[in-house]
Amino acid sequence: MKRSEVIFKLGIAFGLLVSILLGIGWLGVSRMARLNADLEQSIAKNWNHVQISREAMNYSNLNNRLIMEILLLSDQEKIDRLLRERAENTERITALMMTIEKEGLESPEEKELFADLKRVRPPYVESYKQMLHVLLDEHKPAQAKAIMIQETLPRLILYHKAYDAFVNFQGQQMDLAVHQARIKYLRARKVVLSLIGLAVLVAVAIAVFVTRRLAHESLTRELAERTVLQLNADLEKKVELRTADLAVTNSQLEKAREAAEAASAAKSTFLATMSHEIRTPMNGILGMTELVLDSELTAEQRENLDLVRLSAESLLSIINDILDFSKIEAGKLSLECIPFDLRESLGETMKALGLRAQQKGLELIYEVQPDVPESLLGDPGRIRQILINLVGNSIKFTERGEIFVSVKEESAHSANRCLHFAVKDTGVGIPADKQQSIFEAFSQADGSMARKYGGTGLGLSISAKLVEMMGGSIRLESQLGQGSTFHFDVNVSAQEGPSPRPTPLEPERFRDTHALIVDDNFTNRRVLHGMLSRWGMKPTAVDGGRAALQALEIAKSTGHPFPLILLDGHMPEMDGFALAEQIRKDPGLAGATIMMLTSASHMGDAARCRELGISAYLVKPIHQGELLQAICNVLESSSHPEPVPLVTRHSLREAQHRLHILLVEDNRVNTTLAVRLLEKRGHTVVTAIDGRPAIETLKKDSFDLVLMDVQMPEMDGFQCTAVIRAKEKATGGHIPIIAMTAHALKGDRERCLAAGMDDYVSKPIRTAELFAAIERTTARFTQPALIPDPPLPVA
Repeated sequence: MKRSEVIFKLGIAFGLLVSILLGIGWLGVSRMARLNADLEQSIAKNWNHVQISREAMNYSNLNNRLIMEILLLSDQEKIDRLLRERAENTERITALMMTIEKEGLESPEEKELFADLKRVRPPYVESYKQMLHVLLDEHKPAQAKAIMIQETLPRLILYHKAYDAFVNFQGQQMDLAVHQARIKYLRARKVVLSLIGLAVLVAVAIAVFVTRRLAHESLTRELAERTVLQLNADLEKKVELRTADLAVTNSQLEKAREAAEAASAAKSTFLATMSHEIRTPMNGILGMTELVLDSELTAEQRENLDLVRLSAESLLSIINDILDFSKIEAGKLSLECIPFDLRESLGETMKALGLRAQQKGLELIYEVQPDVPESLLGDPGRIRQILINLVGNSIKFTERGEIFVSVKEESAHSANRCLHFAVKDTGVGIPADKQQSIFEAFSQADGSMARKYGGTGLGLSISAKLVEMMGGSIRLESQLGQGSTFHFDVNVSAQEGPSPRPTPLEPERFRDTHALIVDDNFTNRRVLHGMLSRWGMKPTAVDGGRAALQALEIAKSTGHPFPLILLDGHMPEMDGFALAEQIRKDPGLAGATIMMLTSASHMGDAARCRELGISAYLVKPIHQGELLQAICNVLESSSHPEPVPLVTRHSLREAQHRLHILLVEDNRVNTTLAVRLLEKRGHTVVTAIDGRPAIETLKKDSFDLVLMDVQMPEMDGFQCTAVIRAKEKATGGHIPIIAMTAHALKGDRERCLAAGMDDYVSKPIRTAELFAAIERTTARFTQPALIPDPPLPVA
């Protein structure tokens, strides 16, 4: 060990000794200071008692002098002045005694002496008062002097003796406190000196121990230094070898990283290209199939085309699942935060699923609780995807009964909302031991299900991931053979203002209108009853034809027949058409307006409706806006004598505002499909195959809307939109533009909206989605009147 280190450690040891001595000295000084403080406090208290007692004695002596003067005076005015002065002195004496008592009496002896003082004072005071009474009131000076000598003076002597005893005791207490403090001081000094001696002994022991330890450490250190020098030499050789190896490894890792980034970029490009190339032909297949299905066909042709459409939708669903799963695995899937109307979005989703439920004879019902906000911010496309997966599974695994979708608000914090969705079916159910595994990729509850029902096993896995990304959770309740209920929560935000709604209807016009609901399904009855009630109507719900006829007879007999009847098309014993026929046979019920609501439409139903005088024929699930519009139409037409056409979902759509639309699309199949879909709704369409012709067309003509493809050869949709928006800055106008593209990967919607487009529809084009986007976008810019009612549940 080096000499400097030895000196340093010895310095530490002696520094520790000095610190200990200083600490002991500080403890001694603190102890002595505390003794002095205690002594001062005790003496101050006793001395204060002495001072107060002396002051009280002075006032007492002053009173004695005043009494003597009173005995010698005859002037009443002077006597009164002396009496007042004596009374004030007496009050001062009383106050001084109370002060002593408040400050506290510590020892029993002190308390006893003070008690004697208080005991002898009242007789002395009373004798003075008696003497004054005899002197001043009875005017007997001689007798007053006798009382003074015989009674007052002895008692005064006792009173002063008590004061002297109390004061002497206080002096003794002060002497005792000084004596005790001196004893404690000597003890403290002895303890401090003992501690200093002990500290010196400890310091010497430490010094001896440290010296021996340092000598041993010095020898050990020398041996260790020799060993370390040898090890350092060996280590330097190993480091040189390892550095060369790491340089080679780093070079290999850098190449691997570059290869991984290139592979990731290639995968993203492949996904985008694959999505575009698959969706473009699928758009033509599905769109053209829907167009042909809306034309006049034989039963066999319609059945064949239905199979084509179902097969194409199944293929598209599988492709979408694979693409989404790939995006999730690659971390490319993201969520949007855009304004949307939950009821409108849910209604369009249920419409898309209604045909599949209808083909299996199932009731598809949905309800949104009134407290759920209407205008939200979130990702409606992903919510729709989750519902399509869950409801599609329910339809697939349910042979009879119903599927019920409900939405309620789970919690609300400021602008944030947690929505709870439940999808309940009456299907085959899922065994308890399989209920967790179904959320895993490529997994189903039973391998035989894949063979019987089909599917990739990705839908629930993707749904679980999407729910998790939305800050929620998904769970399942199921009993084998009794059905299943999927629950999931998603977090959304409420918009600051309401979304514009395209239909300026006023439910107040139907307030207090009686309506009869006939449906054998309890859930349907409950939803319809709640909906009509919130519109101000007075509905009555029954579960079948017999009960309906009884209700109609009762209403007719009371003079309040039902002006509106809503019939379910398929009911046991007596279906809707049979019930309508019975109603029309009764002349007393001929004025009722009948609306047919059916879960499955059949060839010839429209003709039967016309024969039976049914005013409307709507297929479930029915959007609340469609039902409200249909009721408006049929009740208004019932007041006109001329016959009116049957109200259907198609007639409601055709009655909507017709637009002049510019379609910018380079694919011939997509152009043909979009033109036919738009013209079928009554819109006029002008086409352009590229961005440049679109700009020229906009110079020559004005349009209500532009449907813009994104990927085009010369000027793409982004460039064309930029030119349109730049010109609008000078003119001050704004034409709505909806992107209509096969790009459906991460950021595509954001890129379109950032480029100045107003909405986004991905290919293949779904009729419901396309017209929902058109309706939503035009409503935003035409600013129609809003429905003043609160949010309504939908069915």
